[in-house]
Amino acid sequence: MNIEFIPNKGIEPLYFGKSIKDILKKYELESYTFREKGSEYDNDLHMYTFKKLNSFTVFCEEDQCISSIICQQKCLYKGQNLIGLSDDQIVELFGKPDNTDSQQVDNPPELPQIIFYYENFGMDIWFKYGLTVSVTIYNGLE
Repeated sequence: MNIEFIPNKGIEPLYFGKSIKDILKKYELESYTFREKGSEYDNDLHMYTFKKLNSFTVFCEEDQCISSIICQQKCLYKGQNLIGLSDDQIVELFGKPDNTDSQQVDNPPELPQIIFYYENFGMDIWFKYGLTVSVTIYNGLE
């Protein structure tokens, strides 16, 4: 599967606005989780985790159309994996972020993760100890 990140569009074949049902039919996925509305996540979202597809977590609206994707092991941009890059390398690739933040996400608590927001690219890059640990992608043009 090609996992090249296309800004504001998705990753092949997971495109924003496309039905997740098409993906479930096309790929034999043994391991995915589904969370109903009202879970710890946004009430309007459904969540699927595809561990065999490089640990993608895909969020869908109620109509089952893809709205965002979290890449945790591999997210290629122009042939380079963003996971594992330093914050300086990310700034070299994309320029200064639109905004930054930090959040405590580990249990038990550790050093907070730093987030770089790049709205024009439709992505949030999460860092731990100065290295990229995940990339959340979405349509930043909507």
